[in-house]
Parts: sequence; structure tokens; C-alpha cells
Amino acid sequence: MLFAAVALIVATGLVVPPAKPDGLYLGLDLSTQSITGVLLDSRLQPVRPATSVNFDNSFPEYGTKAGMSVGKDGVVTSPVTMWLRALDALFDELKGTGLLGRVAAVSCSGQQHGSVYWTQAGLETLSSPPASAARFADALSDAFAVTDCPIWADSSTQSECDAIEAAFSHKAGSTSGAAAVARLTGSRAYARFTGPQIAAISTRQPAAWAATERVSLVSSWGAALLTGRHQPVDTSDASGTLLMDIRTRTWAPSMLTCGVMPPELEQRLGGPPVPSHSIVGTVSPFAARASGLREGCVVAASSGDNPCAIAGLGLARAGDLALSLGTSDTLLGVAAAAAATPATEGHIMAHPTDPASIFGMLCYKNGGAARQAVRDERCEADWGLFDEALRRAPPANDGVLGLSLPLPEITPIISRNGEWYVDGTGKLVPKSSLSTPQLVRAVVEGRFLSMRARGGAIGLSGEGGRVLATGGGSQSKAILQIAADVFGAPVLASDTPDAAAIGAARRAAYALALAAAQREPHEMPYAEFLTESAGTSAEELRVVAMPLPEAAAAYDDALVARYKELEDSVAAGER
Repeated sequence: MLFAAVALIVATGLVVPPAKPDGLYLGLDLSTQSITGVLLDSRLQPVRPATSVNFDNSFPEYGTKAGMSVGKDGVVTSPVTMWLRALDALFDELKGTGLLGRVAAVSCSGQQHGSVYWTQAGLETLSSPPASAARFADALSDAFAVTDCPIWADSSTQSECDAIEAAFSHKAGSTSGAAAVARLTGSRAYARFTGPQIAAISTRQPAAWAATERVSLVSSWGAALLTGRHQPVDTSDASGTLLMDIRTRTWAPSMLTCGVMPPELEQRLGGPPVPSHSIVGTVSPFAARASGLREGCVVAASSGDNPCAIAGLGLARAGDLALSLGTSDTLLGVAAAAAATPATEGHIMAHPTDPASIFGMLCYKNGGAARQAVRDERCEADWGLFDEALRRAPPANDGVLGLSLPLPEITPIISRNGEWYVDGTGKLVPKSSLSTPQLVRAVVEGRFLSMRARGGAIGLSGEGGRVLATGGGSQSKAILQIAADVFGAPVLASDTPDAAAIGAARRAAYALALAAAQREPHEMPYAEFLTESAGTSAEELRVVAMPLPEAAAAYDDALVARYKELEDSVAAGER
């Protein structure tokens, strides 16, 4: 069914070219620190190692750290021209493989919440680039009203968030504004979400906003570059904007008119969200010249990195969790849309491959940086020594708990950085009093205790399921053993950390398969598609850690409650 021999006119009016048996599928992941490309074969397996361009290493002239420019008062951005140049560099490497001409479909994954601001002249250049331009950066470096794009790590828009929740508080009566916003959009107002970021741009950079004709998310920006025209946001990534009604999956009129968003926002978004399995266009003549892809290659709707990671991992079973340990730490889980329970912590988002499902998500800003800081301070900057220290401390760490925040945190909302450690009685103790094993384990263990406490409130208990791990931290078996023990579930990992890029490529293949078969997702479920067409599923992931029987008693509900109390007291300014 993947290789239909006839072309199909899809609802968008585009002619979908027939896929060939030797066709390939390209997934592009524009993450915080790098851009990665993965090529999959007809069985949706990588044909070669992933190709990646690291922003800091390849473009030091931008002065970014981990791909980010950190300013004052919580402002965090990334230069849009750096992204363009990195995309060119990536395609330069991929052209050398001689494989791009065989790509049947492509899709992009993008760091969630980030936004890009097109000028009218920029959109015109996008659709009709100069004949002399051979690369994306050559044509489009001046196409944007905002040159430093706000990204997920930004925490500068709390005043906009407060104003949004205050506006909904008046509408909601006895319900808090935060709860009302969460019930509407799936999340309360978080500073990193795109809606508050757009509101801040419109008031703090009025000239830039006046020059903005269209707004893209990072994911849909990638699709725009490939197709030569502005592209709509898919429903899954739109869930991270605070602008979409999580139940109707359309832009929410009550949010757009709440008095905080600029009045012309809906027009500048360029149309309603589209289903994540949509085919949105084909590779334009200029993009073919710049990328090496075949002109007319199918472009599937882009989505966020977390949704694409879900697609890459094949997360589908009730009770299953996905654990991403990277620059930020994320916990994901799937449930039926009818069972959605939005809360004032965590997020409910539209599923990227099943319109009848949602996924819950907890995202922590302080992930890899917190672990690396302890590694550098106590373990000679050596991950091997870090893992050894983890193993030397017992489960539950003799009651020692820790919270390490190099940056202000978003789950729970803690508007300051710092470190807090308590002993078994709950008394604050200096870090210097802790042994290296105690300190290392406190930082790692604390993350999973927090996830268990706060994930349970939105249905992410993990009971009866598995934990599917990805991200750089998933390379540490010692870290994953603690995850297995805290969640009381086996931990599985794939052989590659590039789940988002793989998910983007598999989503592209899935969109093409649906179009070729003229079927909807409920008629060809994604899990069946992976098993039947790709011969793969989450079942083939490696089991890397099993919960230890002796750890179950150590990680009881009382310990989980103790850790939540530590976080809550720090958030309230009581410690």
C-alpha cells in the first residue's frame, strides 16, 4: 500500500506523484542545538547514519551557547540566519550521498514554541527567489521582520501570561484564569508558548510587528522553505501555541480576542491548523536547486519535535511513557482525546498521527545542563565517573533530595535559579555536606520523582506500561535504571537518539501512504502502518533497564510527596 502506482489528487489540489519501490523518506529536525537529517528506506529504517550540523561548532560567529542567545530578563532567542546557513550546510553534506534524488516525501520537525516572522517582501522572495540565489541563506537572509527568533527557553513573557489568565479569570467566574486557559487550550499560560511570545513582540517591538506579514512556527517555517510559500501549522504543534482550542483543533476565538493578542493575529497565522497527516505541497524549483531534492517531491505537514519524537518511537500503548532527556527533559504519554484532563501543570496536546488521541506532556527547562554542572563540579567532567557515582548511592538516596536549577524552571514555575538540598528530615543542608554519590543521585532522582508526582495529575502514571527513552541522557544506563525504579516500569531505548528526525521521516511516509490509499488515519492506524509497511514497532526497542524489586519500597508515594513539597516550597519562595 506504500507504493501506489497511480497518482492521486488530494484535497489540497496537489498531484501526489507515485512512490517508487526504492523511494526514500527524509526527516529534518531543527532542534535547539543543531539541525539533523535522516534518510529512511521503504521499510522506514535508516539507510545511513544521521547527518547533523551543530550550530555552536559550525557558526561560532553568532556567539550562541547550545544554540541559544541568552539576553537580559529571561530573553532567549536564536538567529534565524544561523538556521538558514545550517540548513544549507546540512544539504551540502546530504548532497554528497547521492541519495536525495530518490526521496519521495519529506517532513520537518521543529523545536516547539519557537516562532519566525516573515515580511511581505520576504514572502515574495520565498515564492520567487532571484535566479542568482543558489542557497536558502543567499535568497532569504533579509526575509524576516525579527532576526533573533524567540524560542522555548525564553521566560521573558510572564507579564503577558498573567494578563491572559487575568482576562480568562473574569470570564470564568469561580474558575481560576489558569484553569480556564488550560481547559480551552490544553495548557495554562506558559512564558515559552508562542501566543505570549507573539503578544510580547507586538508590544515590545512594534515596528517589527508592523512589518510582519505572516508568522510561522519553527516546524512550519521548514515546510515553507521547501515549498516556496507560507505553510499552515499542524494541529499537534499548534497545541504548543496557547492559541488553539484543544477540542475543536481550530484557532480559539476567545483567546484571539482576549485583549492580549494583537487584533490581526489570526490573519498573520495564515489559516487554520491542518491535520498532522496532511500533504501541504511539493518541493519548489528553488528549493530543489538549494537542497538537492527532486522538484515535485512531496512535502508533508511539519510538526514539533516532541510530537515527532512520539511518531519516531511509535508511542501508542495505553500506559506507555516516552522520556526525553536532552537540553530540556520531557515526559510524554498517550490517551484518548475524550479522556483529556487539562490541568494547570503539564500540557495536553493533539497527537501527531492519531486525530482521535492526545498526548500529555511535562517539560522541564533544566535538563542536561543541571546534570552536566554536577558532572563538571564533582566528576572531572567525565560521564563515566558520573555513572559510577550514581550506582554508589542507594535507591531513595538515604532520604537526601535535591533541586538544581541553572535556569528558572517551568515545571513547576520557579522564577529563579539556584540549588536546594534537604536531608531525610526535610532540613535544608549545604551542597558541600553531600558526598559526590549523594549529590549526583539527588539531581537525577529528583527529576524522575517530580515527573511521577506531576505526571500522575494529567494521567501519565506509567502503570502497566513501559518507559521509552530517547535523548542524550538515554545513553546512560545508570540514569535509566533510576527511571525504571522510580516509575516501576521497564525502560526501553532505541539504537539512535534521533527520534524526532526519524519521526518526521516516518510521518512523511505515512502521509504519502494515506494519500495514495485514499484513506484516513482511523482506516490505516499509524501503529499498523509501522508494523505492516515498515516491519517495525516500539516492540523492537531494546530493554535497557528493569525495575529492581528492592527499589519499589524505597520509591513509595511518601517519598514522591516529599519531593513535590520541596519543589512547591521553592516555587512559593519558602526556601
